[in-house]
Amino acid sequence: MPLTRRKLLINSAQVAGGALAMGATGRTTAALAAEAVQPNRLTASPPPDLGGPALGNGGYWAFADWLAGYFDQLWDGDRGYYRSGTSVNGRIYHNSAFLTTHAIAALVDHQGDSRQDARARQLARRLCDSPPWSERQTSIEPDPQFHVPGWVESLNTTEAAMDKSIDPKVAEALMYAWRAREQLRLPQETVTMIEDRVARCALGSFYRFPNVRLNQINWHAEMYAHFTTVTGVPDLLKLDYRQQVERFVNGITRPLAAGGSPNLGPGYRFHYLPHKPPEHGLNIDSAEYANMTCHFLIWYEQALRAGMAPFAPEQVRLLRAWVEHIVCGYWTHAGYLNWDTGFSFKRWHQGRTFALARQGLFAIALSPRFHNMPEIGQWAKYMFDAGFRLFARLARDAPDAIGIPSGVLFDLKVNTLGPSVRELFAARMQADAARAVVQGLERVPAALPPPLYSFDSDIGRLAVTTPSYSTAIVPVSQHALPYGGIEMARLHGSDAGPLANIGGRPWASFGVVVRNAASRSVLRSQQPAAFADPAHPPLEIVSSPRGAVRRAQQYPTRPYAGSFTSLVARGRKESMEAAVETTHRFRAKSIEARWKITRRKRARYSVDVLFPSWGRRAGIEAVLRDGQRVPLAGPIQRRQRVRMRNVAYFYIAGEEGGYVVVPGGRRRGSAHIFKPKPQAASPKPGPTLAIALAERAKFKRLDFAAQIAPASSAKHADAVARRLISHSGRPAPKRVKRRRRRKKRRS
Repeated sequence: MPLTRRKLLINSAQVAGGALAMGATGRTTAALAAEAVQPNRLTASPPPDLGGPALGNGGYWAFADWLAGYFDQLWDGDRGYYRSGTSVNGRIYHNSAFLTTHAIAALVDHQGDSRQDARARQLARRLCDSPPWSERQTSIEPDPQFHVPGWVESLNTTEAAMDKSIDPKVAEALMYAWRAREQLRLPQETVTMIEDRVARCALGSFYRFPNVRLNQINWHAEMYAHFTTVTGVPDLLKLDYRQQVERFVNGITRPLAAGGSPNLGPGYRFHYLPHKPPEHGLNIDSAEYANMTCHFLIWYEQALRAGMAPFAPEQVRLLRAWVEHIVCGYWTHAGYLNWDTGFSFKRWHQGRTFALARQGLFAIALSPRFHNMPEIGQWAKYMFDAGFRLFARLARDAPDAIGIPSGVLFDLKVNTLGPSVRELFAARMQADAARAVVQGLERVPAALPPPLYSFDSDIGRLAVTTPSYSTAIVPVSQHALPYGGIEMARLHGSDAGPLANIGGRPWASFGVVVRNAASRSVLRSQQPAAFADPAHPPLEIVSSPRGAVRRAQQYPTRPYAGSFTSLVARGRKESMEAAVETTHRFRAKSIEARWKITRRKRARYSVDVLFPSWGRRAGIEAVLRDGQRVPLAGPIQRRQRVRMRNVAYFYIAGEEGGYVVVPGGRRRGSAHIFKPKPQAASPKPGPTLAIALAERAKFKRLDFAAQIAPASSAKHADAVARRLISHSGRPAPKRVKRRRRRKKRRS
C-alpha cells in the first residue's frame, strides 16, 4: 500500500507523541531511540493442549492464560498500557483487546493469569484520557472516517488515524470494565468517564442512522449495544439498529445507489463496495468482511428486549440464507477461512483480519433465530473452537523462537507486517476466548460438520471443506485475484496446512498446460477469466444435493450450499488452438479429477497435467506397479522420468502434509518434474509433478483422470492408494496383490 501524505503525517505524529510520552518518564532521547529499535526478544511458553472437539470455559481460559504470560512482557506500568511491537508506543487496537480480557476475567471471577485487576483499572482510565480520546474539530487531511468525538489509533497523540473499527472495540472494553466496576474497584471518576465517553461517541452523528461506512453496519450496531448497556437508554437499539439492519436487508437483492451493487450477490457473496458495480474487483467477494458485517446479528435479541419491532419474515429469510452461505462457503473444518477476497494481499491470510472475521462465527453460533436448521449453530461453534486449536498449532510451528504465529500466514511476503500486528493477532484471539466465556458459548452444542460446499453461480466460485481437506475453484478474478481458473485454486489439509498450494499459477498450480512446438503456452486451464460471461457460466454443478446447477435461482430461500456426499463440478477453458474440460468429483476423503484436452488446430503440441507441492523440502516419488519406489524430486533423485504405464500411484510429500495421486483410465505418456519459481500467491512452491500426455505430438483428444487424497506419510500414502485403487476397480500393484493372497491364505 503506498505511503500517502496523510499516513506519513499520522505516522510522524505518532512517533513524536511517543517521544513526548517517553520523555515524561525521564529516559534520555538516546536511550529511548535504542529501546525503540531493539529486536523483539519476547517469547511465549508452549501452548496448552486444548483437546476437542468442543471447548468449554476451562479450555477458553487455558488459551487466554497461556497468552497472558507472553503479554506480561509488554506491560508498561509507568505509562499504564501495553507496549506495541518493538516500540514503546501504545496502540488502541491492542489495549482495548487486553482490557476486554482483563475485565471479563474479573466479571466472571476467573482466578488465572488473565485476571489483572490493577492493569484493568489503569487501562480503563487510560482509554478515557486524551489521547486516545479525541475531540479535535479537524483532521490532518480530509478523511471520510474522521469524526468528533471518538478514539484515535495511538495512545500517544490525538493526531493519529481514526477508523470505524476502533470506537466499537474500545466501547466494548469499557463496557465490560463498567460491568465489572465492583470487582475491579474502579474509581467513581473512571466509571463516570466511561459512561460519558461511550455515550457521546455513540450519539455522535458518525454512528447515527442514516450514516454508515459502506454497508458495514456491524460497527454501528455494536456501538448501539454498548451504549444501551452502559447508559440503560434503549433508543439506539430500538430505533437506529433496526433502521440500519432494515436498510441493509433491503439492499441485499437490489442496489441502493444508482450504478451500484446489491449488498450481496445472487448467491449471497458479499459486495464490499455497494456504490460500485458488481464487476468491480473489490466486489468479487470478501470472506473476511462478510463475517465482520454479519456480527450485527448478535445484538438482535437485545434489541428486541429494548422494544425494537421484529424483522419481517422475508427479511429473516434472506438473513438465514446468508448465514448458511457464510458457514458453508467461508470456513473450513480446521477453523480457518476458505479465503478469497477482492482485497487480495492487503487482507489475504493476515492473522489480525482472520481473528476479527471470527466474530461472524461467534454471532452465528449465538443467534439460533437466523439458522435455516439447528446444525448451522453447532457447526459455527465447532469451527470457532477449532480456530483456537489452529492458533496453538501455528504457534508450535512458528519459524522463529517467539512462540506465537506470524502476522501474515503461509510465508506471504507481498504485504509484510511488523511485530505489533503479530501481537494484535494474538490479542484478538485471547479476547475471543474471554468473550466466549462471558457470552455463554460453552452452552452451545458443537458438532463436527459433514462435508460442506457453497456455490456462487454468477462468478462460478465453488468452496469445499471436509474433515480431510479444503479447497475452492475460482474461475473468475475480476482483476482482483492473482490466481484462479477452472482447477482447484488451493488444497489444504485437515489442520489448514497447505498440502499442494495456497494459490499461484502454472507451474505452481494444478491444471493443464498446452504448449506449441516452440514451447510457448497456448492454453492454461488454471488462468482465471477477467469477468464472468452470463451466456456461458464459468463453472457448472453437474451433480449436487440440489441437482445440476447451470443457471441458479437468484437469492433462493436455501442457498446452493450445505452438506454433500458427492459433488461434481465442470469447467471449460478455450483458446484458439486448444480446449480443456475439467471435471472434479468431490467426496469426503478424496477428489476425482478428469481432463479432456482437445486440439483445435492441426499442429503439434505438448500437454502436461500438473500436481504442485508445498515447501522447499517437498519430495515426490512414484510407486510402481511392482512395488518399487522411484524418487522424482527431493533429497535423492535417481531418475527424471517414469513411464505412466508402470506407475501405481504418486506420493507428493510437502512440508506441512502431502497427498496421493492415483492415475486412472488409459496410461500414456510419462511423469517428470518442474521446479517453479516463487510467486506472489505461492511463496513456497515445491517441485511440481507433471504428467506429460503428449510431447510435440498430433492428437485429436487426450483424456486423463486421477484420484487425489491427503496422506500424512509414505506409509499412510500406501494405505490411501490401496483404498483408492480398490474403489476404482483397477488392478492393484503386484506387491498389493501378494499381500492380499497372503491374507486370504491366513484366513
